[in-house]
Amino acid sequence: MEDKTELNDFERRIIEQVEHANANDIDFSDCTPLNVARTVFGFNGFKENGQEKIIEFVLHKKGDVLGIIPTGGGKSACFQIPALIQKNMTVVISPLIALMKDQVESLVRKGIHSSFFINSSINEEVKEKIISLIMQNKVKLLYIAPESLQSERIQNILSKVKIDLVVVDEAHCISTWGHNFRPDYLKLAEIIETLGSPPVLALTATATKKVIIDINIQLKREFKTFKASFDRPLLYMVVQDVPDNIDKEIFFLNLIKKLTGPTIVFARTRELTENLSILLNQNNIRSIFYHAGLNSEERQKRQNSFMDGECNIIIATIAFGMGIDKKDIRNIIHYNMPQSVEGYYQEIGRAGRDGDKSNCILLFTEGDIHRMKALISTDWPNKEKIEDLINHLKNKTTNLIFANAKGLEYETDIKEIPVRLILHRLEEAEAIKKYSSVLHNFKVKFNKKHLEIIALSDKRYVDDIKKILSSEYFKSVRSIINLEMLVDETKMNYFKVLEIFRYLAGQNYIDITKEQHKDLIFIKKELNSFDIAPLVTLFQDILNKNYQKIDDLVICLTSQNCIRRSVLEYFDEPNLKTKCDMCSNCVALEMLNTIPMKINENYATDEEITALSSLKIDINSDEFHIILLKSVGIDKCIPKKDFAKVLNGTLHRLSAKWKFELCSYNILKEEESKIGDTVNKLVSDELMEITPDGELRITKKGITTLLK
Repeated sequence: MEDKTELNDFERRIIEQVEHANANDIDFSDCTPLNVARTVFGFNGFKENGQEKIIEFVLHKKGDVLGIIPTGGGKSACFQIPALIQKNMTVVISPLIALMKDQVESLVRKGIHSSFFINSSINEEVKEKIISLIMQNKVKLLYIAPESLQSERIQNILSKVKIDLVVVDEAHCISTWGHNFRPDYLKLAEIIETLGSPPVLALTATATKKVIIDINIQLKREFKTFKASFDRPLLYMVVQDVPDNIDKEIFFLNLIKKLTGPTIVFARTRELTENLSILLNQNNIRSIFYHAGLNSEERQKRQNSFMDGECNIIIATIAFGMGIDKKDIRNIIHYNMPQSVEGYYQEIGRAGRDGDKSNCILLFTEGDIHRMKALISTDWPNKEKIEDLINHLKNKTTNLIFANAKGLEYETDIKEIPVRLILHRLEEAEAIKKYSSVLHNFKVKFNKKHLEIIALSDKRYVDDIKKILSSEYFKSVRSIINLEMLVDETKMNYFKVLEIFRYLAGQNYIDITKEQHKDLIFIKKELNSFDIAPLVTLFQDILNKNYQKIDDLVICLTSQNCIRRSVLEYFDEPNLKTKCDMCSNCVALEMLNTIPMKINENYATDEEITALSSLKIDINSDEFHIILLKSVGIDKCIPKKDFAKVLNGTLHRLSAKWKFELCSYNILKEEESKIGDTVNKLVSDELMEITPDGELRITKKGITTLLK
């Protein structure tokens, strides 16, 4: 029996599940899909959206299938039911860690213990137990993240077991035309081939014609496509215009007071989710906020609080909601505009899954368009940044470096997704070779003395073993071995060092435990001649597509025609009614007319602030408060939490690059407390304001003060 004392609650539950799976699971091979749907999932029957057709197509092995079923339509049943009926394993590739965990736990509650997931949230010891079950053919349903699937060891293990079906969930992630592009998906066609090329079921909630074509091309398959209607007639779609000079927070507060039932509020930034939650709580409306900056335990606690009905209002970034299946959500509020029609429709799809009417209210502010485009303008690197990353790799002292996309993001100020895409293109061009999840450090216990090991070892390894054991690193560190540091000191080849430790473990001279893994990149000479021009073009193309997605959403939302019709036409859905009677352009929501809009007379427009760009800051003659006021006016919006560090030039080196390019960066040296006190006075005097996003913004009074 496993000693569980060192495992957390989550890991203990997985170990218990492993033990259940070892004792064999229920056999559904003689059941019909309808029987499984009823007995396991409690369905009365299948939805009229292609569910049953997809399941039958898969079970009769008629070929590869693409299922396009909107959020809430039951995509998971399309592979879970065949997985239970079929003899061998089903592999589900998904980027959504929360979804994997939720679906596996849901299956366990239904008595299905042969479903597991492999992703970055589980430790190596637990992962090894799951791998052991896979090799014993005791796993029916394996959820795996695309980056985990890139591990050669995982591929090697999966290639040795029989796989009845590979499911590519969130299939739109493989397309640059999709709204949530993931470079890790680009390797899936090649990986699926290494698994014996089993049938593929690709699933997505949203896909235009271009995305459908791209999914076929990128996965190198000819899919039979089943597309359900995107219409959710019980979702009342409301677009409420809230001009920039209106106090949006107060309007939002009064709106929440009028709504009942479980409510998700989507907001653009982490700070905004926190500020809106504070606003509601201060007005005796209980709410919680949720974003990716919270640790996993706290996120789970807050998610459970909302799912269990303990707290009915959650204010979240889009980090919340993927795979969440709460039936009775009555309201979805978009405090800010989403980035695409696809994103908007997926997010409102969280509501009304119990078949009752629900409100989907978007607070449309013209300024959000410009802020959203400014936000994504930094998502994709230009030529200079691409060159910076490649030079960063070239300038390493060794051609084998431990590095992953997240680490390179911090080191080069290029976001993780484009870093992954650059590495993918470099590997395609054979300028680098990536090794996913190789051994980086581990705990070692010696079963024999060093001299005894040297005396007993195979002659092939003796010289290298002597070199390793006599290294300065090895003299000072006995139990935790960091291969990166050891290789750096000994100048030995990483794979040779790894081979030696595996040999020593195989001979029982040492025991290796608590393994930790990292990605390894091998730099080839071809990197020196790599042509970045296609990458520059590709990133600009993706950026333009993302701008177009925002424009497409604005057209849908601001059209005087039926909003539902405009959205469904975007998804190529024909034969629609001219009037739906369930959107704010067809039937006004009278409740909104009862909420007064409080005008902020002191609000300065973007045009008024832009006119300040010609001002000059004179450190020698300007008064201190004028220096601060000019800084905020000229640079338009500066995060309050960073303001003192911007002025003093002391930002952390890994801060966003645009902050270093502000006109006010490093213009003075002053105590942060004095800057903070002066800012508070300027805000109190209404010369500056703090936006809900936590940024400092000059006001009309502030502009008047400067122009005097």
